[in-house]
Amino acid sequence: MTSGADDADAAALRGRLQALFQAEGSPPPEVVPAPTAEVFDDPRLQFHLAYWRALGGAVGAPPPAGALPSLDLSAGLGHVNLIERVGADDFLYRVYGVRVSEAAGQDLTGVILSAAKMPEAQRALFAGSYRLAAATAAPVLTVHAAPAWARVQTWRRLVTPLADDDGVCRRFLVGLVAQGGGAHPRPPPPAADALMHYDGPADRGAGLAEPLPPAEGMPFRNIDFRVLSGDAVAPERFGLAAHQVLAGFWRAARIEAGGDLPLTRSIDPLAFRQALGSVLLLEPVDGGRDYLYRLYGTQVARFFGRDMTGRRLWEFPSPAVTNSLVQYRMVTTNRVALYVEHDAPDSVSVLVRWCRLILPFQDESGAIDRLLVGNVAVPRAKGGDAF
Repeated sequence: MTSGADDADAAALRGRLQALFQAEGSPPPEVVPAPTAEVFDDPRLQFHLAYWRALGGAVGAPPPAGALPSLDLSAGLGHVNLIERVGADDFLYRVYGVRVSEAAGQDLTGVILSAAKMPEAQRALFAGSYRLAAATAAPVLTVHAAPAWARVQTWRRLVTPLADDDGVCRRFLVGLVAQGGGAHPRPPPPAADALMHYDGPADRGAGLAEPLPPAEGMPFRNIDFRVLSGDAVAPERFGLAAHQVLAGFWRAARIEAGGDLPLTRSIDPLAFRQALGSVLLLEPVDGGRDYLYRLYGTQVARFFGRDMTGRRLWEFPSPAVTNSLVQYRMVTTNRVALYVEHDAPDSVSVLVRWCRLILPFQDESGAIDRLLVGNVAVPRAKGGDAF
């Protein structure tokens, strides 16, 4: 049974999270205080709740943190995180379950929540659920949509608090179950071609190992894209001057390399100086989970209000991170070029449409180690030229 105060705390958390998730193009999460075993449709979460109770836990009376090693949790260990509150108001991942790591695509063991790479809405959900579990001294169940780049579609989390000797809950045992494994479902082709500045084959990469997620799962309007094989990167197919310049440079470098992709050592900014203001040069880091901006064009910086040269993609606010990361990872994983258009988020501009050409380069070993990106802002009005 939950008290009225507990329900009010949960309702307040839901209210704060709704706007954050909607801003990132995701449905608001579910937050259920003091759930009973009957609400779980997965035996791993049922086991997790039973384990917490076996430690002596009850609503309003969490078990002592010292009791944790006394019972066997091996049945669900791969799906469990151990969280500890640190500092004024942050949380440290003491243990990050192997199965959780595999589904999330990263291991956060030893990382604090404020520094973890994740959308801000998800960070707020996690922190809020820990605070709610501590304030109510009771378990909290949450259900939320996974980020677009994750290998799953939905996460179910059961946060169970543990009390220190002074009775304050500073540690949390969290059971996590991923649902909807594998790639995100492919969307149907757009009813009409939404591209304004590319005229080429209508290839949306349905057969790729890591395709783009559904357009409806992204927080942008009027998004469309084309996956470009080497021969499809032809200057005459692009309507914007910057993309024509970059496509011509990439094609010439590819021919010179004599392979499927051009070599990174061939990148010469003077060769595409007419497009430099719209150019981003990125290096994959952390196994492709992040990207470092080696170069950040002045025209792009003017619209976003910051120069990201020398900084990482994850330093950007969401939803820009979500949108860019899935595109860069798709290019890096599949070794293809990509052309994307979408309206800018209204928080950036209600007039701008972004047109992005992403071109991969490989090192001598064949690994993708640079992405050359032409990111051009154009008016949303049909046929508008670059700003």
